[in-house]
Amino acid sequence: MVKERVLRSLGEIRVGSIPTPRIFSTLSKCRRNAFIKTFLRISRMEYVYSVLGGAFNKIYDDLDDNHFLKNDTLRESLKGSEWILLTLLSYSDFNFTSMMYAVNFINYLVKSDCYEGSYETSLLLLYPIFFLLSFHTIQPLNLYDIILIIGFLFVFGIEPILIKKEYSITKLLLRFFILVITILSIPFYSIYGISPSILKMVYYSVGYLTISVCFQTYMLFLHEPKEPLLHKTPEKEEKV
Repeated sequence: MVKERVLRSLGEIRVGSIPTPRIFSTLSKCRRNAFIKTFLRISRMEYVYSVLGGAFNKIYDDLDDNHFLKNDTLRESLKGSEWILLTLLSYSDFNFTSMMYAVNFINYLVKSDCYEGSYETSLLLLYPIFFLLSFHTIQPLNLYDIILIIGFLFVFGIEPILIKKEYSITKLLLRFFILVITILSIPFYSIYGISPSILKMVYYSVGYLTISVCFQTYMLFLHEPKEPLLHKTPEKEEKV
Protein backbone atom coordinates (compact mmCIF):
# COMPACT_ATOMS: atom_id res chain seq x y z
CA MET A 1 0.00 0.00 0.00
CA VAL A 2 2.81 2.38 0.91
CA LYS A 3 4.54 1.64 -2.36
CA GLU A 4 1.35 2.28 -4.33
CA ARG A 5 0.83 5.63 -2.61
CA VAL A 6 4.43 6.62 -3.38
CA LEU A 7 4.00 5.65 -7.02
CA ARG A 8 0.74 7.57 -7.27
CA SER A 9 2.36 10.64 -5.67
CA LEU A 10 5.05 10.50 -8.34
CA GLY A 11 2.40 10.28 -11.01
CA GLU A 12 3.59 6.87 -12.23
CA ILE A 13 0.97 4.80 -14.04
CA ARG A 14 1.88 1.27 -14.92
CA VAL A 15 0.54 -0.99 -17.62
CA GLY A 16 1.73 -4.38 -16.52
CA SER A 17 5.39 -3.74 -15.67
CA ILE A 18 5.99 -1.07 -18.36
CA PRO A 19 5.90 2.56 -17.20
CA THR A 20 3.92 5.02 -19.29
CA PRO A 21 5.58 8.17 -20.69
CA ARG A 22 4.39 10.13 -17.66
CA ILE A 23 7.12 8.58 -15.53
CA PHE A 24 9.74 9.91 -17.94
CA SER A 25 8.47 13.44 -17.35
CA THR A 26 8.82 12.84 -13.63
CA LEU A 27 12.36 11.53 -14.04
CA SER A 28 13.24 14.54 -16.17
CA LYS A 29 12.05 16.85 -13.39
CA CYS A 30 14.11 14.86 -10.90
CA ARG A 31 17.22 15.33 -13.02
CA ARG A 32 16.57 19.05 -13.23
CA ASN A 33 16.08 19.23 -9.48
CA ALA A 34 19.27 17.25 -8.91
CA PHE A 35 21.13 19.64 -11.20
CA ILE A 36 19.85 22.65 -9.26
CA LYS A 37 20.76 21.02 -5.94
CA THR A 38 24.28 20.42 -7.23
CA PHE A 39 24.71 24.16 -7.62
CA LEU A 40 23.14 24.84 -4.25
CA ARG A 41 25.45 22.35 -2.54
CA ILE A 42 28.41 24.41 -3.69
CA SER A 43 28.80 26.89 -0.88
CA ARG A 44 28.39 30.46 -1.98
CA MET A 45 31.48 31.18 0.08
CA GLU A 46 33.52 29.30 -2.53
CA TYR A 47 32.64 32.00 -5.03
CA VAL A 48 33.71 34.62 -2.49
CA TYR A 49 36.98 32.72 -2.03
CA SER A 50 37.37 32.71 -5.82
CA VAL A 51 37.04 36.49 -6.13
CA LEU A 52 39.39 37.02 -3.17
CA GLY A 53 41.85 34.46 -4.56
CA GLY A 54 42.08 36.26 -7.88
CA ALA A 55 42.33 39.64 -6.16
CA PHE A 56 45.10 38.61 -3.73
CA ASN A 57 46.99 36.93 -6.57
CA LYS A 58 47.05 40.15 -8.60
CA ILE A 59 47.69 42.40 -5.60
CA TYR A 60 50.81 40.45 -4.66
CA ASP A 61 51.93 40.16 -8.28
CA ASP A 62 51.69 43.88 -9.08
CA LEU A 63 53.06 45.14 -5.79
CA ASP A 64 56.01 42.73 -5.89
CA ASP A 65 56.83 43.37 -9.56
CA ASN A 66 57.06 47.11 -8.92
CA HIS A 67 58.88 46.86 -5.59
CA PHE A 68 56.05 48.43 -3.62
CA LEU A 69 56.33 45.68 -0.99
CA LYS A 70 58.82 47.19 1.39
CA ASN A 71 57.34 45.51 4.45
CA ASP A 72 58.31 41.84 4.84
CA THR A 73 55.30 41.12 7.06
CA LEU A 74 52.92 42.42 4.38
CA ARG A 75 54.75 40.40 1.72
CA GLU A 76 54.48 37.14 3.64
CA SER A 77 50.86 37.88 4.60
CA LEU A 78 49.91 38.24 0.94
CA LYS A 79 51.72 35.01 0.08
CA GLY A 80 49.97 33.18 2.91
CA SER A 81 46.58 34.57 1.92
CA GLU A 82 47.08 33.42 -1.65
CA TRP A 83 48.02 29.89 -0.56
CA ILE A 84 45.12 29.64 1.91
CA LEU A 85 42.60 30.67 -0.74
CA LEU A 86 44.14 28.36 -3.35
CA THR A 87 43.91 25.50 -0.87
CA LEU A 88 40.25 26.21 -0.10
CA LEU A 89 39.44 26.31 -3.81
CA SER A 90 41.55 23.37 -4.97
CA TYR A 91 41.77 20.57 -2.41
CA SER A 92 38.28 19.24 -3.21
CA ASP A 93 37.88 20.33 -6.83
CA PHE A 94 39.98 18.49 -9.43
CA ASN A 95 38.47 20.34 -12.40
CA PHE A 96 39.26 23.75 -10.92
CA THR A 97 42.78 22.61 -10.03
CA SER A 98 43.39 21.36 -13.58
CA MET A 99 42.19 24.56 -15.18
CA MET A 100 44.10 26.80 -12.78
CA TYR A 101 47.34 24.92 -13.41
CA ALA A 102 46.79 24.88 -17.19
CA VAL A 103 46.29 28.66 -17.29
CA ASN A 104 49.41 29.32 -15.24
CA PHE A 105 51.52 26.81 -17.15
CA ILE A 106 50.57 28.36 -20.49
CA ASN A 107 51.34 31.79 -19.04
CA TYR A 108 54.72 30.42 -17.96
CA LEU A 109 55.45 29.18 -21.50
CA VAL A 110 54.66 32.51 -23.17
CA LYS A 111 55.97 34.80 -20.43
CA SER A 112 58.60 32.92 -18.49
CA ASP A 113 60.20 36.08 -17.05
CA CYS A 114 57.22 36.36 -14.69
CA TYR A 115 58.29 33.09 -13.07
CA GLU A 116 61.92 33.96 -12.38
CA GLY A 117 61.20 34.47 -8.70
CA SER A 118 61.51 31.54 -6.31
CA TYR A 119 57.97 32.01 -4.99
CA GLU A 120 56.37 31.82 -8.44
CA THR A 121 58.48 28.79 -9.35
CA SER A 122 57.49 27.04 -6.12
CA LEU A 123 53.81 27.54 -7.00
CA LEU A 124 54.29 25.67 -10.27
CA LEU A 125 56.16 22.88 -8.50
CA LEU A 126 53.93 22.48 -5.44
CA TYR A 127 50.46 23.19 -6.79
CA PRO A 128 50.23 19.76 -8.56
CA ILE A 129 49.91 18.22 -5.08
CA PHE A 130 46.26 19.24 -5.30
CA PHE A 131 45.84 16.90 -8.28
CA LEU A 132 46.37 13.99 -5.89
CA LEU A 133 44.25 15.42 -3.10
CA SER A 134 41.29 16.21 -5.35
CA PHE A 135 41.47 13.36 -7.87
CA HIS A 136 38.42 11.65 -6.34
CA THR A 137 36.30 14.72 -7.15
CA ILE A 138 36.87 14.63 -10.92
CA GLN A 139 33.66 15.35 -12.85
CA PRO A 140 32.85 15.11 -16.58
CA LEU A 141 32.68 18.40 -18.45
CA ASN A 142 29.96 19.36 -20.89
CA LEU A 143 30.46 21.07 -24.24
CA TYR A 144 29.97 24.58 -22.85
CA ASP A 145 32.54 23.93 -20.12
CA ILE A 146 35.08 22.91 -22.73
CA ILE A 147 34.35 25.96 -24.90
CA LEU A 148 34.80 28.25 -21.89
CA ILE A 149 38.07 26.55 -20.91
CA ILE A 150 39.44 26.95 -24.43
CA GLY A 151 38.47 30.62 -24.29
CA PHE A 152 40.31 31.11 -21.00
CA LEU A 153 43.45 29.38 -22.24
CA PHE A 154 43.40 31.34 -25.49
CA VAL A 155 43.00 34.75 -23.80
CA PHE A 156 45.66 34.14 -21.14
CA GLY A 157 48.02 32.65 -23.72
CA ILE A 158 47.63 35.21 -26.52
CA GLU A 159 47.56 38.44 -24.48
CA PRO A 160 51.27 38.40 -23.43
CA ILE A 161 52.23 37.75 -27.06
CA LEU A 162 50.16 40.63 -28.45
CA ILE A 163 50.85 43.15 -25.68
CA LYS A 164 54.45 43.35 -24.55
CA LYS A 165 54.21 46.37 -22.26
CA GLU A 166 53.30 45.85 -18.64
CA TYR A 167 51.19 49.01 -18.64
CA SER A 168 49.44 50.51 -21.65
CA ILE A 169 46.13 51.99 -22.67
CA THR A 170 45.57 48.99 -24.93
CA LYS A 171 46.08 46.53 -22.09
CA LEU A 172 43.86 48.57 -19.77
CA LEU A 173 41.01 48.75 -22.29
CA LEU A 174 41.34 45.08 -23.21
CA ARG A 175 41.21 43.89 -19.60
CA PHE A 176 38.37 46.27 -18.78
CA PHE A 177 36.41 44.94 -21.77
CA ILE A 178 37.02 41.31 -20.73
CA LEU A 179 36.04 42.13 -17.14
CA VAL A 180 32.73 43.70 -18.19
CA ILE A 181 31.89 40.83 -20.55
CA THR A 182 32.76 38.28 -17.86
CA ILE A 183 30.54 39.92 -15.22
CA LEU A 184 27.61 40.41 -17.61
CA SER A 185 27.76 36.79 -18.79
CA ILE A 186 27.66 35.20 -15.31
CA PRO A 187 23.81 35.10 -15.08
CA PHE A 188 23.65 33.19 -18.37
CA TYR A 189 26.07 30.44 -17.37
CA SER A 190 23.43 28.52 -15.41
CA ILE A 191 21.26 28.37 -18.53
CA TYR A 192 23.97 26.44 -20.36
CA GLY A 193 24.80 24.24 -17.37
CA ILE A 194 28.31 25.58 -16.74
CA SER A 195 29.80 23.46 -13.96
CA PRO A 196 30.52 24.97 -10.52
CA SER A 197 34.26 24.34 -11.00
CA ILE A 198 34.41 26.46 -14.14
CA LEU A 199 32.17 29.07 -12.55
CA LYS A 200 34.69 29.36 -9.70
CA MET A 201 37.37 30.09 -12.29
CA VAL A 202 35.14 32.80 -13.76
CA TYR A 203 34.79 34.48 -10.36
CA TYR A 204 38.54 34.11 -9.82
CA SER A 205 39.08 35.98 -13.07
CA VAL A 206 36.70 38.73 -11.95
CA GLY A 207 38.84 39.36 -8.85
CA TYR A 208 42.06 39.18 -10.84
CA LEU A 209 40.90 41.50 -13.62
CA THR A 210 39.36 44.02 -11.23
CA ILE A 211 42.68 44.54 -9.45
CA SER A 212 44.53 44.55 -12.76
CA VAL A 213 42.30 47.31 -14.17
CA CYS A 214 42.69 49.37 -11.00
CA PHE A 215 46.47 48.97 -10.97
CA GLN A 216 46.78 49.70 -14.70
CA THR A 217 44.79 52.91 -14.15
CA TYR A 218 47.00 53.90 -11.22
CA MET A 219 50.27 53.27 -13.06
CA LEU A 220 49.14 55.05 -16.22
CA PHE A 221 47.46 58.13 -14.77
CA LEU A 222 48.39 58.52 -11.11
CA HIS A 223 51.98 57.30 -11.06
CA GLU A 224 55.00 58.01 -13.20
CA PRO A 225 54.89 55.28 -15.88
CA LYS A 226 57.86 52.96 -15.90
CA GLU A 227 58.58 49.36 -16.70
CA PRO A 228 58.56 47.06 -13.67
CA LEU A 229 61.74 45.28 -12.68
CA LEU A 230 60.28 41.81 -12.69
CA HIS A 231 61.43 40.01 -9.56
CA LYS A 232 64.85 41.65 -9.68
CA THR A 233 65.71 42.98 -6.28
CA PRO A 234 67.94 46.02 -6.17
CA GLU A 235 71.50 45.33 -5.17
CA LYS A 236 72.36 46.27 -1.62
CA GLU A 237 75.31 48.51 -1.03
CA GLU A 238 78.16 46.79 0.70
CA LYS A 239 78.91 48.12 4.09
CA VAL A 240 82.49 49.11 4.65
